Amino acid sequence: MPPPPGALVRSVIPDSSNALPVLPGYEIARELGRGGMGVVYAARHQALKRAVALKVIRDGAFAGKEEVARFRAEAWDRIRPRRPTTLVATAGTPTTLAVLDLGLLAYDPGRVHGHRLSAVAIARLTERLAALPLAERARIPGLEPGRADVIVPGAVVLAAALAGLGLPAATVSDAGLREGILLDAVGWRPSPPPPRA
Repeated sequence: MPPPPGALVRSVIPDSSNALPVLPGYEIARELGRGGMGVVYAARHQALKRAVALKVIRDGAFAGKEEVARFRAEAWDRIRPRRPTTLVATAGTPTTLAVLDLGLLAYDPGRVHGHRLSAVAIARLTERLAALPLAERARIPGLEPGRADVIVPGAVVLAAALAGLGLPAATVSDAGLREGILLDAVGWRPSPPPPRA
């Protein structure tokens, strides 16, 4: 069964313009076009039995150096002028890193929510976790099952976000997108941060 629309699926985007990728649940017919970060294919959704346009984003392993550099420049050029003062980090990687940084043996949302996770702590934890074989990493108290293989790449992304924003730490939130949608629906808005000096 194919993944739902909008799902992130790992695929191989061939370097050759003649080769087509293989994606579960889709029959790729032909390439429609290429952009800076991805390729659009004409495909057939096998379960729905209908034609679709399928956009596949190239990840770092398949994007060239120029594409990665352009993506980074475009992203930071849009973000930096807003002068963010805080990075709120949600979901599995930040909350797991907070558990490890706090030395907890199990997840405690009351202690994790609002924890200030410094770039120094992220670097320390990343180095420690990356040095361990996967099986050993999976046995670390506080590391949720199924996160051992993704915690190091996630930590690297979080560290890169802090570095790109020039921030020393992230504030970890136990709340996520659903809570944000709910707050938005009831009209709640955060107070604006004080002006940066």
